[in-house]
Amino acid sequence: MDYKAIESLLEMYHLGETSLEEEAYLIDQFEHSEVQEKYPQEAAIFRYFAIKRAEALEADVFEKMALNDVIVPADLKVPDRFSFRTISRIAAVVFLLMLSGLFVYHLAVQKPIQAEVYNDSIEEPEKAYEEAKQAMLMISTLMNAGLEETQKIASFHEAEEKIKQPKL
Repeated sequence: MDYKAIESLLEMYHLGETSLEEEAYLIDQFEHSEVQEKYPQEAAIFRYFAIKRAEALEADVFEKMALNDVIVPADLKVPDRFSFRTISRIAAVVFLLMLSGLFVYHLAVQKPIQAEVYNDSIEEPEKAYEEAKQAMLMISTLMNAGLEETQKIASFHEAEEKIKQPKL
């Protein structure tokens, strides 16, 4: 066993500078009990990697066996024109057509809305004009009262601005 070569490869391995061939050489060397005794920490690492590699291989074999049991032969497969996606698309279109037909039927059966005719309480146009004029005058009076209050606020604001201006 060339322990100097193994030691230099281990240093390179810890620095992440080894190639796949060099790592394979280290794995092969750590299978011997002499190297495992000399480098027990590294031997534990390589044993762990070997166990995980074996588990992965077992998982791949199990997966292949399971897929072979599940895969349907080509002659028993459903043609693409009857796939689930195609059938679901057709069902969606049929559903939308039925829904729109139901909507149109409901509109046709429903009674047309008749415009309500409002009866005026005042039958003479002159009286209606006078009442509308009085209502507008009342609204104008109320708005003017509010305008007077805003004018008071505006004058207060002007006085406040005069006070704030520094005298030179």
